[in-house]
Amino acid sequence: MKVVYWTKQQFNNRMKTIETKNLKKHRRSRAWFSLISNFNECILCIHVEDSGNIMEIDEDKYKEIRAFVMSEEFCLPKEQNTNGG
Repeated sequence: MKVVYWTKQQFNNRMKTIETKNLKKHRRSRAWFSLISNFNECILCIHVEDSGNIMEIDEDKYKEIRAFVMSEEFCLPKEQNTNGG
């Protein structure tokens, strides 16, 4: 397990990038909360400091979740999913 450290702003920027890519690729994206809540499993710890919150992230788990939330299966409602889901 590789651990990376991101500020809350860096984490939010990554979420915005995923949302933008989903909108370009699938013409839609899930709600912001739905997107972010999927990443709870990869956040190991949040350090609260004067300079801001620092998040410990399991990078391998993050990449796995990122691949899922950028997939057609995640972005499209079940009735529009072409995979029969």
